[in-house]
Amino acid sequence: MLMPLHGFAQRLGFVTSTPRIDSFPVVRLKMTTTYNGSLPQPGILPSDLKVTEDNFPENIQLSGCDESGQAAVVFCVDASTSIKSSAGDSWDVFLSYYKSFDKFITLVPAASRYALVVFTDQALYFPGPAHVNGFYSGQNAADSSAFQNILRSQTFIGFTNIDPGIDLSISLLQNQPFKQKAIVLITDDAIYDTPYYDSLMNALGITLYVMELGKGSPALNSEVTHATGGVFMTATDSAQYPPVMSQLGEYVFGEHCNIRYVSTNPCPWLKLHSIGLTLNYKTLTRNLTEQYTLGRNIFDFDPPLITESSPVYTSRIVQATENFPCTRGIKDFHDSLLQNFIKLSQVSNKYPNFASDSLIVNDTMQPAKAVYRAADSANNKGRKEILYSPKADVLPPLIDLAQSSLGSFQMILTESRAWDKGLSSASLKAGAQNLILDSVNILSRRFGEAWLHSPNPSAAASGCLEAYDSSGNMSDYCIRRDSATGDTLPPVISQFPIVSPRIQITGAVDERRNKDIGIKNITIFPSPNTGASKVTYVWNMHAGFTVPILDSLQPVRALILASDSVGNAAKDTLRYDPLPDNTSPVCSFEIPNQKSRIFHVVELAPWDRGILSVSLIGAANNFTVGPVVFIDVYHADQQFTVIDPFKSANAVIHVVDSVG
Repeated sequence: MLMPLHGFAQRLGFVTSTPRIDSFPVVRLKMTTTYNGSLPQPGILPSDLKVTEDNFPENIQLSGCDESGQAAVVFCVDASTSIKSSAGDSWDVFLSYYKSFDKFITLVPAASRYALVVFTDQALYFPGPAHVNGFYSGQNAADSSAFQNILRSQTFIGFTNIDPGIDLSISLLQNQPFKQKAIVLITDDAIYDTPYYDSLMNALGITLYVMELGKGSPALNSEVTHATGGVFMTATDSAQYPPVMSQLGEYVFGEHCNIRYVSTNPCPWLKLHSIGLTLNYKTLTRNLTEQYTLGRNIFDFDPPLITESSPVYTSRIVQATENFPCTRGIKDFHDSLLQNFIKLSQVSNKYPNFASDSLIVNDTMQPAKAVYRAADSANNKGRKEILYSPKADVLPPLIDLAQSSLGSFQMILTESRAWDKGLSSASLKAGAQNLILDSVNILSRRFGEAWLHSPNPSAAASGCLEAYDSSGNMSDYCIRRDSATGDTLPPVISQFPIVSPRIQITGAVDERRNKDIGIKNITIFPSPNTGASKVTYVWNMHAGFTVPILDSLQPVRALILASDSVGNAAKDTLRYDPLPDNTSPVCSFEIPNQKSRIFHVVELAPWDRGILSVSLIGAANNFTVGPVVFIDVYHADQQFTVIDPFKSANAVIHVVDSVG
C-alpha cells in the first residue's frame, strides 16, 4: 500500500505485481517505474535491477517494456450513497474529490484515451459508443469538461455493487490498441469476485489502480491490485484526494516491463519464497520484497527411483526413493514377480520418500528374478528388474581319507561349497600299484564315499583317486605306502580343554613319531552351532585348529578328519557340552499402587536356558489377571489388579524354564 507524495523532490517510483508462477520454474512479475513523476529517460535496463530469490541472485530478463507513455484508462467510479460520507460531509461530495480527477486527466497524453464508468447497483458508461473511439481523448479540453460535467451530475444514491462496474470497464478496454490498459477504481467498498478478476485482467493485460475512500476494504481490493501489478492507495480525508490521483496517474503513464527469471531453487515446493528487488537509477534506490509459495509439487514428472544393492552375492535390497518434498512422494511399491527369491522383510511406504524390500535367493544354484514397480502420488511409474545369476563352479571336489586299516581305505568326497554344482563321478587313475577301487557311492550331489584296498597289505602300494563334479572340475587324492615297516600310524588329533569364555574349540594334529612322514590333510566338517573353522599348519608335522562356538548354551558335535602323506587316517568328533541348567527362575513382584501387582520372572543365572512358560495354578482370588508379557527369553512380566481392595487376594503362579 502506497501513501501519496506531497513534494516535488527528486523521486523514484517502483512497484511490482504478485509473482506469477503458472510457468514455474519461470517466475514473472509486472514492474512499473517512474522518475520524478514521469517516464524514466533513458528506460530501465536489466543492469539497473538486482533480483534475489531466498537471498540467492537470479539472472533476470526484462521483456515487453512499454516506454510510450500512452495508455487507455477507464475511471470506474462508485456513485453509491455511501460516497457522500466517505468523500463528503454526508450531504454533499467534497469539491476536492472532483478536482482530484483533474489532476489525473492533466497527465493523460494527447494520444491516450480515457472513459468514465459510474456504478451503484448498475453501471453506466460515458462518453458512450457514439463518441470518437468511444473514449475521451487526452489533452482535449472539451472532453475534459464533458467528463467533469458527467461526474458532477451524479446523484450518489443507491447500493454498491462493484463487480458490474469492473465488468463493463474490462469490456471497454480489452480491444483498445495500447500496451498499457488501466482501470482506476474509486470506491469505499470491495470487489467481490477477486480470483476471477485476478486471472481475467492478467489475461487481457489490464492493470488495476485503486483509490480507496474512507476506511474502505483494503484487504480485498489491494489483493487484486497487487496481482495485476497496479497501485493501491488510500485517501482517508479530502486533502489526500488530489495527490493520490496525481500519483496514480504518474504510475499509469510510467514505464511498464515484465521481469522474468528461471528459479534456481532446487527444492521449492513446500516453503515460502522471498524475492528481493533492488532498483538503482540515477543515484536513487528503491527496494521491494515479493513472496510466493507453490504449496505442492505441480511439476512432478519423475517416477520414483528404484535401486538395488547386494550386501552379499545371494541377497538383494530393493529401494524406492522420492526426493520428497521436491517430489510428491511414493504412493505404491510392490513386486509383481518373484522367481527363486524369498522376501525377508519390507519397509512399507509409511514414509513419503522411501520404501524397501529385502530379498534372498532360495536356491543359489539356480537363476532368480524379481520385477518391482513403484508409483508416486502424481502417478509417475517406475519399473526395475532384479536379476541373480549363480557364479560358475570353478572349485574341484574335496577328497579326504576318512580311515585306513590293514590296507583298506575309506575316502569321503564332498562338493558342498558355495556354487558347487555337485559330484559327478570318481575313479582310480591308471597306473595304480597294489591298490584296487572297490566301490564308489554318490549319496547326494554334495556327498559321496569311495572304498579301496590293497590285495597285499604288507607290500608297497600307490595310486590316486580322481573325482569329478558336474562342471568338469577334477581333483585327486594319492595314496603311497612304501611297506608295512614304514609310516603305519595315523596322525594324532587332540582337542584342548575349553576355557572361559567358551567361545571356541581349539586343538592340534600331530605327526611327530618315529617314521612319521607328515600331515597331508585336515578337514573339519561344518555342524550346527559352529562358525567357520580355521586350520593353521605350523610345519608338516604339526597343525592347530580353531572352531568357533556360536551359542555357548548349546552343545557342539563336529567331525574332524586327518590323514598323513602315506594314507594313514584318523577320525574324531570335536565335542562341547555346556554345563547343566540347575537353577530355577527367580520370581518377584512389585506394588506400583494399592490395587496393582506386577509379577516378575528372570532367568539370568549362569547356564540358564530361558523361560519356557508362566501359568496360573487354579484360579486367581480377587485378582484380574493380565497376559504374560515376554520381554525376551530371559524376562517375563504379568500384571495383576485387585478387584475389591477391602478383601484379600492371592494367586499361585507356576514357572518353568527351558530345561524343565
